[in-house]
Amino acid sequence: MVATVDAACQGLFGPEAGFNPLEQELIEPPLARILAKADPEKMGQFAALMDPLLLVIGLALWGSRVQKLALPPKPKADPPPLSQLLRAVPSEDPSIPPKLTQNLRPAGEI
Repeated sequence: MVATVDAACQGLFGPEAGFNPLEQELIEPPLARILAKADPEKMGQFAALMDPLLLVIGLALWGSRVQKLALPPKPKADPPPLSQLLRAVPSEDPSIPPKLTQNLRPAGEI
């Protein structure tokens, strides 16, 4: 079960998402003891539900990985040149009228 979760995480998020040895040692023994105490009849019912679900998840992960391999890699877009990111200001370009942002009229009657 731990191997299934490990494989699913690595398939979804990359190899860094897998369990490290310490995590496996902390998870596997208690999980094995819990499963050993479980009722076999209930575990059979659980397996009857989980097997098709895990099969679908596994096939979806595999299909996603194959699709990523089949598609050509996207080229990285070059950033726009700095000249396109900068805007002219009135002091540098006389064709741009200055913007007045201060209102000198009173807002109401005095």
